[in-house]
Amino acid sequence: MLTASGYTQPVSESSGGDSSIETSMQTIQWLGGSYQGVNEFSFWGGYAFDSFRLWGKTPDATIGQLGLGYNRKFLKIGNQLFKYRFSLNLFSKITYPEFEPGRNRASLSGFGITPLGLRINFVSDKQLQPFVDFSGGMIVFDEPFPDSRGKKFNYTLGLGGGLEYMVNSGASLSFGYRYFHISNGERGQVNPGIDSSFFFFALTIF
Repeated sequence: MLTASGYTQPVSESSGGDSSIETSMQTIQWLGGSYQGVNEFSFWGGYAFDSFRLWGKTPDATIGQLGLGYNRKFLKIGNQLFKYRFSLNLFSKITYPEFEPGRNRASLSGFGITPLGLRINFVSDKQLQPFVDFSGGMIVFDEPFPDSRGKKFNYTLGLGGGLEYMVNSGASLSFGYRYFHISNGERGQVNPGIDSSFFFFALTIF
């Protein structure tokens, strides 16, 4: 029998003293406008306390961000829920060691968008749901990063996960960690880039 969660219950067959045979299968459900709570809107923020060397080469950088987000649930496979994510970065501030002589530390402000986003919620019928997410976008600073040899326009890449807690049927709180990368894509004379551990939260309304 098909259940609301998208699973079929095991079917048992027995014959005489034979042991029962149990089978189960997952269903794939594409979610449309008729699916309750298909659209989600969120307020989010986050902070990276430091940076490390991976792709990026900028040490001791910090990043703070605030923004708005839109999620659309589009696919359910068994108990895993897939969401497309779009984020609007309303305000960003980064600080980092100054590359040009004569200054100790620089600070830049900016804004951006993240049009490429995917989140997968596991055990989506539970109150506490682990998730993973992936994102790609862009950010524009008020001055070239890291200095006049760089670019104002930079690309961003994120990969991480966390936990989403369902407060009630219309709201949730999310907390997580994301590897966050900023780079001008080798378009400037220099491209030190930033790799950071970005911790974030979000309040989401369904």
